[in-house]
Amino acid sequence: MDIVINDLIESIASQHNAVGVAVSVVDLHDNIYRQYYGTRKLGTILPINEHTIFATGSIAKTVTALAIMQMNEEHRIDINNPIQVYIPEIINSTSTTAITPKHFMSHTVGYPQLKATNKHCIARRVAQAYGLEIKEIMNMPEYFLAAREDITCRVNAALGNPLFEPGSNFTYQNEGYSILSEVVRCFGGYSTYEDYILERIFSPLSMKRSMYDTNEFRSDDNRVELYDSLDGDVVQIDINTFYSCPYVGMGALNSTLYDLEQLGRLFLAHGIDSRGMQVVNRSTIDEMEQPRVRYFHNTSYGYGLFVGEIDGTIVCGNNGSGRGISSSILWSREMGKVVIALCNTTSVPVSLITWGVMMHYKGKSPNTHRSTYRDIAWDIIDKQDAQGIFSSGDHLPNIEIVLECSELLLCINGRYRILRPVERDLLIIEGRSTVTEVIVHRDDRGHIWAITYNARMAVRLESGIVSER
Repeated sequence: MDIVINDLIESIASQHNAVGVAVSVVDLHDNIYRQYYGTRKLGTILPINEHTIFATGSIAKTVTALAIMQMNEEHRIDINNPIQVYIPEIINSTSTTAITPKHFMSHTVGYPQLKATNKHCIARRVAQAYGLEIKEIMNMPEYFLAAREDITCRVNAALGNPLFEPGSNFTYQNEGYSILSEVVRCFGGYSTYEDYILERIFSPLSMKRSMYDTNEFRSDDNRVELYDSLDGDVVQIDINTFYSCPYVGMGALNSTLYDLEQLGRLFLAHGIDSRGMQVVNRSTIDEMEQPRVRYFHNTSYGYGLFVGEIDGTIVCGNNGSGRGISSSILWSREMGKVVIALCNTTSVPVSLITWGVMMHYKGKSPNTHRSTYRDIAWDIIDKQDAQGIFSSGDHLPNIEIVLECSELLLCINGRYRILRPVERDLLIIEGRSTVTEVIVHRDDRGHIWAITYNARMAVRLESGIVSER
């Protein structure tokens, strides 16, 4: 069995020029498998081990959702309340449906993509106003207020032009978890979001090497360097600085294989830590893992995690991505296993490792995911209706779908890729080792008004556009 997993890791790592990869499989009490590929730093022999710190990206969202649900248990907040109860600045003037923390946790608020904020400019502005260094203002109320004003203003602007009614659909939003981070900071009973997570989640789980502080990450002797892989060339990049709340809860978690094993075991144990103490109730774990909305093919989204299945067995988890970040955690309470894959190189599909390992333990080929798609024929009317230009937000490139020689093509930034229909409302783009899904959204008359690409909804701007190539 180890040979199959080893081959899977090596194949994905080598195909995508990964510098360093760490993979583990654990059950509730034992370490079943740990394997490392490459090194912490290119051109060295610095080894990776279970305590090596990686940037993990959006796995932070699972931790943030866990904190929100823990606070809900303790009646510090109520996830059914309008978000304005906790963040009064949020304005919901275009919808009759109240926006709640539940919508933020499940990416179902409904606003278009926001332009990423320049966090350094905000921190620098506050530091200059007080004649201090940036590192000196991180826990100042003035900085928290400036960051909060930035995030709420941008969310309010987006809520003025919603894509759909809250709760009715899905579009991935980083900033929603910034709002939730601010809820944790203000209502969790600690001075910062990080303090709450450290005391209420990391400490009970013995996650001693998990952190949000960029400077702490940089100074650690056993952490990875971060890399981009561009046209076959691997280039070292700087560590992204998230500064402090409210930004950290959406994607600034730095952690280790060992620590994430403990996080996964919390879900296997229905909310109980290794000492037998209840961190959250079983009902909270059940609620987080409850499917809320379609995410991908045969996969839904719950609270801070996705919910899928392998041969009828429920699996849950989360992935993280970004510059120098490729991470995945997958667990199944039914199977009693957690699988983790961490990498320090951009765009390495480590989720193929976690899913592949789980499939292997189910007695299936690690590459079975491709065979879950079945080609269907779209008639010419559907193909013509799919043509058009779609937008996810002003700061993102438009997506164009064109029909050429009876074949649908998707174009972004001048690059065309073939769209393969596999359901009436689902097309796929096949890559070297990955499959990208394009979900189609139809109105009451059956016409396509939006698509979801890379988990982000894009609404139609124009119809019937045929590009000249």
